[in-house]
Amino acid sequence: MVNGYVESSLLWNIVADPTLKFSYGRLLPYHVFAEYEEDEIYAEDQPPVKDTSSVQEWDDDRKAEAIRMAEEFEKQVVTFNVAVRKSAAGAARAEERLMVENLLLADEQRQSEHVRALVRQQQLVALQKQQQQQMMAEQRQQQHQMMAALQQRQQPATIMPAQGNPGATDLFLDAYAAGEQSAYSWMTAPHAVPQPRQQQPDA
Repeated sequence: MVNGYVESSLLWNIVADPTLKFSYGRLLPYHVFAEYEEDEIYAEDQPPVKDTSSVQEWDDDRKAEAIRMAEEFEKQVVTFNVAVRKSAAGAARAEERLMVENLLLADEQRQSEHVRALVRQQQLVALQKQQQQQMMAEQRQQQHQMMAALQQRQQPATIMPAQGNPGATDLFLDAYAAGEQSAYSWMTAPHAVPQPRQQQPDA
């Protein structure tokens, strides 16, 4: 061995020696170059082990959290008491008045929106009713026009009264304006048909 290293010839003799009974006896020796192993370095960097258990740590954390919450609650109680004292002394009346005015304004806006919605609904109903009435009037007018046209088609030809009889002409015009469907009465009326003149005997 020279300077901590085994010569190659000696190593070869150890490995190739068949007289060694167990195989692990023929393993090559090795030399440690590093002063520390990785596990030893990792162990040195770790903090020291705590004496308390995880259950004890959990209890300690819960106690600390409870103490913090109690302190926060006490602060809130003190703040509330100060605000109540100021309100009783009249220091916060302006803020209260402003809050009341804001609430009243919001309520008035809600009522205005409600009234506006009712007005729009009534206007819509009135417009729909007016449209329906207009449509019904147009339908009635169309029906009257159709009935008048049908009556005009079914009415027979009228017989004009004889000329020279103004009374018969007036009655004919009145009957035609009234829209009578039959004009056969003119044929039977004594004034509609000219009567033959009777010849007077010679004296």
